[in-house]
Amino acid sequence: MKRKSVALGFILLLGLTGCMTRKPAAEGSGLHQTGEGTLPLTPWAPPDLPGHCPHYPLGGFYDVWRNEQVFPQIGCALQPAVVVRGTEAYLDCMHALWLQEQQLFVALAYTSAGYDWQFVDDASGIPPEAPLMEAPVPREGLTFPANGRHAWLAAAVTNPSCDGRAQSSETTFVGQMQQFENGWLLWNGQVAFVLLNGGAYLMF
Repeated sequence: MKRKSVALGFILLLGLTGCMTRKPAAEGSGLHQTGEGTLPLTPWAPPDLPGHCPHYPLGGFYDVWRNEQVFPQIGCALQPAVVVRGTEAYLDCMHALWLQEQQLFVALAYTSAGYDWQFVDDASGIPPEAPLMEAPVPREGLTFPANGRHAWLAAAVTNPSCDGRAQSSETTFVGQMQQFENGWLLWNGQVAFVLLNGGAYLMF
């Protein structure tokens, strides 16, 4: 895929403003409520991690960050985590998460060459209040023609395996995102994605 750089305005917005569950936090449950969404809170135990980071991830992000596959690659947190809202859908060639406030896609591709991700600025011109993409019933086989902003995304990325078809309806999510020295952590309410600079990603 052709990579597009993250807009400076998006980074500043994040500055201003696993594994994990949507269930409400109950007293004594060991869960930490942070705005919208609930992250598991693990009692803090000092791992072999640096004590000089400008910020530290909390709750479920902390559990992911201290994983031996993650910290050596992603480094220190640069900003506190922020709440993100958006929609997601599975296309024939990617898992697409759309961040509403940032007007930005996180495109998680799966190809024969492996996993790859990129930010794609949403230039579709489709308003946030537009109807969500829904799978027709009945539908042809296991896929159907993508529509709306996801049809635009499939045409915008450079991926030979993208033929503009979707595998799922578009659903909404509320999660969190945090910037690190060498990438980002993103939680969509169910899965934590480790988005590493250079294109690789991990899931927890």
